[in-house]
Amino acid sequence: MARHPRHIHEGGQVALVLVFLLASLLVLALMNVDVFLAARSKNRLTDAGDAAALAGARWQGLTLNLIGQLNLAHLDIACRYAEDPLLASNLCAGVAALQERIAFAGPLMGCFDANRAARLNGVGEFIETRQLLQEAVARAVNLPSTATWPDKASDYTLMLQAAFSEGASAGVDNANLYNLDFSGDHPLYSKAFYNAIDGEDWCWFFFREEYMARLKNFTGWGDLPPGTQRGGYCNPEFLGCAVRPRQGHAFLSLPDAPAILLDIATRHGLGSVNAETLARGVFGMPQDEQGLRRPCALDHEWWFYDTGADPAGLDATGEWRPWFEMDPSGGDRLPILSGVKDEYDEFGASTAMRVYEWIGPVTPGVGSNLVFWTAAAKPFGRRETPYGTCTVTQYAPTRGERPFPLVTPDFTDVRLIPLAGASEMRLGTSDLPWVRHTRDHVPDCAHGLVFGGCTYCRALEKWNDPQFRRRGVDWLAENSGTCRRPGGGGVSSGGTRHAH
Repeated sequence: MARHPRHIHEGGQVALVLVFLLASLLVLALMNVDVFLAARSKNRLTDAGDAAALAGARWQGLTLNLIGQLNLAHLDIACRYAEDPLLASNLCAGVAALQERIAFAGPLMGCFDANRAARLNGVGEFIETRQLLQEAVARAVNLPSTATWPDKASDYTLMLQAAFSEGASAGVDNANLYNLDFSGDHPLYSKAFYNAIDGEDWCWFFFREEYMARLKNFTGWGDLPPGTQRGGYCNPEFLGCAVRPRQGHAFLSLPDAPAILLDIATRHGLGSVNAETLARGVFGMPQDEQGLRRPCALDHEWWFYDTGADPAGLDATGEWRPWFEMDPSGGDRLPILSGVKDEYDEFGASTAMRVYEWIGPVTPGVGSNLVFWTAAAKPFGRRETPYGTCTVTQYAPTRGERPFPLVTPDFTDVRLIPLAGASEMRLGTSDLPWVRHTRDHVPDCAHGLVFGGCTYCRALEKWNDPQFRRRGVDWLAENSGTCRRPGGGGVSSGGTRHAH
């Protein structure tokens, strides 16, 4: 018997509905797969970035301890051979030359280990990280030599190549690039400033008085302050520990230096060091008939933390200083209940590593996304002294009472830290477009010029528009009460600066 036409029509409608439902279920399934892939990628990047940062910081701690152990060897030699100052001088010159090389080799071993850690966590090489490395290798041939290291440029080149010989999976995000001069804390060198412009994050300006004043009354940047290469060439560009050699005459400006050296020697079991050998071998006492001191270790090079306290130190960075970035009431207003303990209150050496990965969605019509994660870590140490526990650059709990920035082997631990605590003005040195902008564009951008194809220049174009700034001022006039301090937590691009 023939079917009724209405039944045929209804059967066709059911088929269409089923096709639509199946297509919808397929899209939902693909979207679920994309969400799974994104979550898995983020977890992989987080693990890789954290592991890379910890590996780099671990080598920074090892480097500082090795340099510190050699300072102790220097002290032992100077006292052991106090009656033969020429022999002591020759032996100590060899110690100082070894320290100079360790200051480079240790951090670059950290780069090697950090990249291996990222790779073992499933992150592959990123082409822009490789390009930054190639630029660094090309610069290395111009590294100035020293009297104790005549082949410094060629050796540094080989170290760089070895450090990334297994690939460039993790980039150092707080590098001290030799050809990248930062002019103080100028906004044009602050990546967060550009991000706030792009996202129209007016609350970011509200919490920073200097930037808020510029938002209200901007009239131009003017000339940039003169920049200097931070840290000179005593440390490598990547994972440097901010240490440098100084003549032993620096001891003469440190309060209670003989007593402190004697206490350090006692704590580390240096039997050759006593009051007499210290006076003769290190401080050149007693003086001769003409009132001249004996040849002694005051004429030798020792390795110190770079506290910036020496006004004649052209390479001074002052990186070993109070850790202002971790002050809850400081400029970054970190969402933490209290600052770091007094004995760990040193900015000093830190490692920030960035890892990248492209996520290719399976959903048709959805493009690939580049995601990254940046993590920071730091070696921690402290000194036990007769006056109490203190930071590694002091010899008394009260900062400034007994400063003693001689490097000694005091580092015992490594911990992840917030990004805000890791060389903020240098964050972004693994981001090739950012490096090129700060190096090549900023001097011209300060005078109103912009460069096509540069993301950061486009942000400055927005900033240069008075209507853009007026929009921000008007918004804050009505909504500043809704602004809240940022908290931690991760996002697809690697988290806020307050996350690790």
